[in-house]
Amino acid sequence: MLRASQIWQRYGESAILRGVDLTLAPGKVTCLLGRNGVGKTTLLRCLMGLLPLWKGEILWKGKNLARLSPEKRARMGFGYVPQGRQIFPLLTVEENLKITLPARKTERERTRAELYAYFPVLKEMARRQGGDLSGGQQQQLAIARALALGPELLLLDEPTEGVQPNIVEEIVALVRDLSRLKGITVLQAEQKLSVARRIGDAYAILERGAAVARGEMDALSDADVDRYLAA
Repeated sequence: MLRASQIWQRYGESAILRGVDLTLAPGKVTCLLGRNGVGKTTLLRCLMGLLPLWKGEILWKGKNLARLSPEKRARMGFGYVPQGRQIFPLLTVEENLKITLPARKTERERTRAELYAYFPVLKEMARRQGGDLSGGQQQQLAIARALALGPELLLLDEPTEGVQPNIVEEIVALVRDLSRLKGITVLQAEQKLSVARRIGDAYAILERGAAVARGEMDALSDADVDRYLAA
């Protein structure tokens, strides 16, 4: 479904991504692993079109997306939840969701009901400003906004970072349901190996901007964990 080939990206003269190859299996969860600063966020931003490629190509259902804007990628089925959530703090929960809810009333109401079923706390706080929510609740709102677009591919940038344990468990359960029950393909940048092992079908490890290991999650070796992921 999505295949990225020889992705290079640089800031000035420094290469941040160095020939990354990545293939995402349809309806599966792939966890993007690696220490801080190895290029995980940069790769996600490149896939979403928020950063231009220096070299390489991104194929979605066989179509090269290299020159397409983030808005066009969103219309093609891309959903993106950035690190740091980036909700609108002065808008209510309901207003944050309205920005991405479908225009047609019947479809809008059905989507809203589905999102509130995923995140009951958002329904309870629908009239609260986004900035008044806890960090975990803001993360739930950010994910709900991305899901409102009905994505086929969901890009999540460390959604469990700085989130209380009970909401981490809710995010883990939701992502698994989205892939297994909805058939959504997920690429999740994740720092917590324990979460990655529970949530991922596959993994890819970045080190100094290069993909150095990949495979099925069950095959992730202790040697690669010690070499590329240990603090």
